[in-house]
Order: sequence, then C-alpha cells, then structure tokens
Amino acid sequence: ADFYEQQLAYGRKGNQLFSLPVSTSNLGLFWNKELFAQAGLDPEVPPKTWEELVEFGEIIKEKTGKWGYELFTQGGEGTTWQWQVFLWGAGGEFLDPGSNYKKAVFNSEAGVKALQFWVDLINKYKISPIAPWGLFGRGEAAMVMDGSWMVQFFPMQVNFELGAAPFPYPTGGQPATNMGGEQIFIFKTNPEKEEAAWKFIKWFTSTPIQVEWDKATGFIPVKDSVATDKGYLAYIKNTRRLLLPFVESQKNAHARPPVKQYPQISDIVSRAILNALYGKATPEFALYNAAKEVDSLLK
Repeated sequence: ADFYEQQLAYGRKGNQLFSLPVSTSNLGLFWNKELFAQAGLDPEVPPKTWEELVEFGEIIKEKTGKWGYELFTQGGEGTTWQWQVFLWGAGGEFLDPGSNYKKAVFNSEAGVKALQFWVDLINKYKISPIAPWGLFGRGEAAMVMDGSWMVQFFPMQVNFELGAAPFPYPTGGQPATNMGGEQIFIFKTNPEKEEAAWKFIKWFTSTPIQVEWDKATGFIPVKDSVATDKGYLAYIKNTRRLLLPFVESQKNAHARPPVKQYPQISDIVSRAILNALYGKATPEFALYNAAKEVDSLLK
C-alpha cells in the first residue's frame, strides 16, 4: 500500500496495474574525496546544484589537471538514462503523461536547458571530455553519475575514498533521479495457480520480507515503510553507508514511460544528444528533430 507512486508507474497502463515492484535502483553522484582535497575543496561536501558542479569541476581541473565530471557519451540507453535526470531536474518531462505518453515533450525549454548544459560541460566549462567510460574509476575524473549498485562495486574497483550524494539539480529546479528495477506479475493459467501466485506476491512484497530482501541484495526499497524501517536504516548505516543518499532519493525518482516503443525512442534521443555534443546540431534543433521522429513513432 505504501509503494512509491513512480515505482508503480512501471506496471501501470491506463488505470490498470499489471505488476508490482519488488526491487529498484537509481542514479546519484559519486565523488573522489582525494581529488577534492587536492584541489582545496572540502572532501566531505559534494555539489548540490549544477552551478556548484561546474564551480567544483573547474577548481579540480585547474588544481589537479584531472577532469571535473565524467559524462556518459557512449550513446544508447546509458546516455538517454543519464540525460533524463538532467531533464527532470530542470523541470521537464520526457513523454507527455497527459496524452498517455503519446507525445514527446523532451524538446521543451527544460530539455534544451539540460542538453545545453551537457554541451557546456564539454565546450564552455571544459570539465568533461567525450571519452570512453571509466575515467572516474581510474581516478581521472572527480565526479560521475552512476547507479546505486556501484555502492557494492566501486569500493572493490577504486583505490581512493569516495562519497555518494543525491544528484545536483539547477537553481530553481527540483531534485530528481532515474530508476531501474524489477517487477513481479502473474501469468494467466488456472485459478489455483493464480491464487498461489498472489499469495506469494503478497508475502514477498510485505514490509518485513522486503526489509530482508533489500538487506541481502543491496537493492533499495520500493516502499516507504522499508525505507523508514529502523532495522533497515541501522543495517545500511553500519554496512552500506554510501547507499543512504540513494534510499533518500527514491522519493524523487522518475519512471521511464511505459510504452513498447521505448527502446527505439531511447535510441533516437541518444543520437540527438550525441549530435549536439559533437556540434552537428544545436541542442534545440537536435531535440526538435528527435521529437518529430518520436511523435511519428507513437502515432
């Protein structure tokens, strides 16, 4: 009953709910505390706004020679998924919920602002390169957007102390993140099997079981009652402290639109983003063309 609304959106079509969430992950900011300290920044204080992200990144580049922020410039869903966080942070939407996701609206003023910011990180502020993914992990970039699952993997991969925080958003914008996750549903078989499946789902999605599931797997809660459970919070504070900001951010998480054409749409948008990053089109023109292409796909 206390599932996060955006988490339910993944399994909803119209007014019907077809599945329930059982696990999720989202995106946040990781930063290299050692590079922050070398640059004279407080290693315990990450940027909270886009403006601070730029400010900190410029100081780091000037003082250490390392990149300030690593962008995902490889294209595909990875690029679209990360850019959506900037779009939502600027107050935009991806597809229009009011039209039942039948119209692209990522080419709004917020969308142009988000894409222009990516272009500016590379060309104007010069704190991000177009480069293969992995600079942050090698200590070559001070900040990166990555997923809650990296709380388990980064400490094994990097040789520096790192921090994690909710992702920055622009002044006048709103906190936002993107989310992944898994859903559970019942196949149409016979009444006995369907009843047994429903009993299992009710048990598996109950708060006590979800607390144990999230503690064991490292997934973040899909329900507020788990996110605020004293036992769960005490456990991650002691064992996975870096996970806390991701748990806090889940209330600001957005779901990608539940449309079957999403893989093609993501591809169209990622190509538009790369066209802007490579200077082949202005952000406005790149998104305008992508929106036209997406609208024809959704008709």
